[in-house]
Amino acid sequence: MKCPNCGIENSDNAKFCGGCGFKLAQRMCPNGHIMKEGKETCSQCATQRAPKVKTVAPENKGKTLFEVNTLIGSNEKDVPVREFQPSPQSSVSDVRKTKVVKTETSSVGPVLSGWLVSFDRRSEGEDFRILSGENIIGAAPACNVRIDCETISSKHAVISYRDGNFYIRDLGSTNGTLVNGMRLDREILLKDGDNITLGTFNTIFVRFNKK
Repeated sequence: MKCPNCGIENSDNAKFCGGCGFKLAQRMCPNGHIMKEGKETCSQCATQRAPKVKTVAPENKGKTLFEVNTLIGSNEKDVPVREFQPSPQSSVSDVRKTKVVKTETSSVGPVLSGWLVSFDRRSEGEDFRILSGENIIGAAPACNVRIDCETISSKHAVISYRDGNFYIRDLGSTNGTLVNGMRLDREILLKDGDNITLGTFNTIFVRFNKK
């Protein structure tokens, strides 16, 4: 047995080196370190191979290595900045693209459909617009067609435009609604040029005709 300490050859059953007295029973790792009994790995080699732990300053916590190196400069020449490569599972070609759907917002609201024209208070006349849908007529500010007259109730009558036709109905007003002199007790079809009396306020219905 060759002494690992001085290199002298000793007998195979020798426990100590005849030249230097080195205990031949001690095991040594390939790097020449004496290994502890019962251990399969060299503790000194393991210590030397332990990775260095880099201390991160408190102000740099949460930042990537690229950000830290960019801001303060990298002192670790052996730590290259690798370019990001997408994994096979998330390759660019496999990413599903979301189709953008253009939402067409309809700007069509109630459209002008006719007028109520009156000459009771002004010789040149005054008109009140009738739109598609329901038009509540009355003295209240919230009415679609507001007529400030003392004989007109807060919600007096309603003119509705449905399926290309106009209909008028009294809403239980105090002084009633007349169409061509006939007092309303139900909803009736309204025609172009009909005379409508709301209380004592006289109007003429004019239908809007598209050319």
